[in-house]
Amino acid sequence: ESEGRQCLEFNLDYSIKFEERLTPFEVGPAAWLCESSRLPGRIVQTSRPWATDKLQSQDQLVAGRSIWIRDRFGFPPDETADMEHRIEMEVSDASVFRATTHHSDGVDVYIALTRKGETDRACKTLKHPGPVPRQTIFCVLQPGLYVLTFFADYPLGGLHPCSDFFAQIALRPTALANEDRTKSCIAEASDLSSLQVQRSLELTTTPQWKAIKVPINFEATPSTVSVWTNSITISQDDAA
Repeated sequence: ESEGRQCLEFNLDYSIKFEERLTPFEVGPAAWLCESSRLPGRIVQTSRPWATDKLQSQDQLVAGRSIWIRDRFGFPPDETADMEHRIEMEVSDASVFRATTHHSDGVDVYIALTRKGETDRACKTLKHPGPVPRQTIFCVLQPGLYVLTFFADYPLGGLHPCSDFFAQIALRPTALANEDRTKSCIAEASDLSSLQVQRSLELTTTPQWKAIKVPINFEATPSTVSVWTNSITISQDDAA
């Protein structure tokens, strides 16, 4: 019997493919301490949130007369294959509705609002100007059943652990609006005529924020309204 090492020839077949759904890498220990919350599965807007007949649900439920949800959220593991989360909303009072997405980590998140059982949009989704993927839905909802959908395209290579996005969802009955307060807000609108861009050749390291008050007017159709513009000319001497 030979005690020396022997060499053996063999063939090795292998293949490479992109991830199509979560693997243990995304749901293992690296993802246990994620800071993101889970989106609710159902929202009930009612003037009687203590009534138990509307609160019988196995889904993550949020109920109240005025509702404001604001946090960092992530797609749960059982929804990452489709990258879609649907929230059923039951609206009992005519309400001002607002949903927004802000910074997202790893994917661009989109939102859509439809009536339950229909495919047409109940309110138009507006994309904010600029390179950052931000969207807003802002309208008045009449009593009824709606579906708010958060969705995204699954990125090649899969999601990084703890990928999340920032979002807000708000419902406030129009009956709670105060006419005197509305007039007061309009009267307190900022005078933007004197607001000018400051010309300076010095390097600015600290942002100089200016607080302004701009009333929001409801119209029949969503639109983008210009709040303030200011033109500035950069000469050759400035660029030198």
